[in-house]
Amino acid sequence: MDSARGMANALLAGRVRLASREDDGAGGCVLGFEAATVRLSRRELTVLAAAEGGVANKFVAIEQSLACSTVSESLQTALAKLGFASRAEFLKVMACLRVNARDPELVFEHQRQRARLVGDAQLCWLFLPVEALGLDPRLTQAERQIVAGVLNGRTNAAIATARRTSCRTVANQLAAIYRKLGVSSRWELAARVGRTSTPAPSAVPVAC
Repeated sequence: MDSARGMANALLAGRVRLASREDDGAGGCVLGFEAATVRLSRRELTVLAAAEGGVANKFVAIEQSLACSTVSESLQTALAKLGFASRAEFLKVMACLRVNARDPELVFEHQRQRARLVGDAQLCWLFLPVEALGLDPRLTQAERQIVAGVLNGRTNAAIATARRTSCRTVANQLAAIYRKLGVSSRWELAARVGRTSTPAPSAVPVAC
């Protein structure tokens, strides 16, 4: 794959799909993508583009004169076809690709902190260290690990198991994260990836 922008566009067009995922042991992950012909309907293309733009299902439903459940089902079907485990995982990947596409020369303190795309049009890997997610600096290290788990599509129970803590502790930490960032759901949290220290709007759309 020649560029982050090319990869993002290929995903939205269904020319590649997520084939493998592996945690890097430090909150980040390595995602493997392969060339594919994913048949996405017009509706699925529409809801994918809306999801990437941070538009809640409710507003897509109103605009398209559809039931909210229909929009939600279309999005889940599209994500499954592309190999994503969740909306949060999709938003995380797209946000990191878009950041690199906007500023490919962006240099972090250490090169390992960049999202890196390695491979060709047939098979490539996206290396996403936790630093590449651009998490809000107000978050503690523990909270960053919780966010990384959410963005990797893990449930509270899976995050708790990985951190050797209780589900209640994870839920409490997640609630604290939501308050700090001014969000109210996992997908809104994912939509904040790459937006450090950006105040949340006073009225946040609620997803269906």
